[in-house]
Amino acid sequence: MQRSGWKALFVVLLAALVGLGTGSRAVVAAPSTSAGGRSVTSTAASSSSTSIDADAYVKQSKPTRNYGLDNTVNVSGTDDPRKGYVKFTISNVSGSISHAVLRLYVTDNGTKDGPQLYSTNNSWSETAINWNNAPPAGSLLDDKGALPKNTWAEYDITALVAGGNGTYSVLLLGQGGDSVDFSSRQGSHPPQVVLTLAAFHCPAQDYAGFPLDVNNTSTDPIFCSYPVFPGEDPNDFFCTYSATDGHLVQDNDAGLCPGAAVSNSARPSAAPTNQGSPKSKTAPATSARPGGATP
Repeated sequence: MQRSGWKALFVVLLAALVGLGTGSRAVVAAPSTSAGGRSVTSTAASSSSTSIDADAYVKQSKPTRNYGLDNTVNVSGTDDPRKGYVKFTISNVSGSISHAVLRLYVTDNGTKDGPQLYSTNNSWSETAINWNNAPPAGSLLDDKGALPKNTWAEYDITALVAGGNGTYSVLLLGQGGDSVDFSSRQGSHPPQVVLTLAAFHCPAQDYAGFPLDVNNTSTDPIFCSYPVFPGEDPNDFFCTYSATDGHLVQDNDAGLCPGAAVSNSARPSAAPTNQGSPKSKTAPATSARPGGATP
């Protein structure tokens, strides 16, 4: 028996065992999977900015001096290196973050080789950080080439903030014996964190009531799996939806896929996160995804 037939049979048998009958479950007469069978709102991805909590730089030749209240964040890869730090908080964001950038304004001192951006920890404060107590670099997030003066530089921090709400810190390390000045939050062009939120998320359950497990809304189409058993391969039963307008792209869920993804414009502010079993949170195989996309 094919997997789709097995899931349908499982649903019917389960309904019979609990005395419900398929009449009380949306199994046989599922609504149309076309846009006409359900209200589908085409919503462009929304963008918003977060505020900056702190920024500063530290200087090797002045290891105990604090520069947290300066108007610039000076970053240098010269013989007297200086490292830049920025801390920010994301809050009241629901849905998945599809893209995020840290925007830094280059003042009157540009560079031919822009700093690398790393993650770091939140153990520092703006008025106490110095070279001796500054936290170390974590993972490399982005790297820039030439940064002309009086322009905005945009660093990709999507990987850093994928977890959503929280406080994050980044570290700027100078390259190539050059230096650059960025406006600090005390300066005329404070740093900005700009978020782009995914327009749609997965339905919480399929038409048979199986809950959402492994999912990915950062791809197009978005991927939503609805396994029968905890730990089941997410590619056994899944639905994919257009990230642009939310319509159903592929029903690999025995005909039980809801007709459309859910618009984040209507998402509750305290929406639950992925409810899947930790044992089943594995990336779906490439062969089971349309177009060879991986989540």
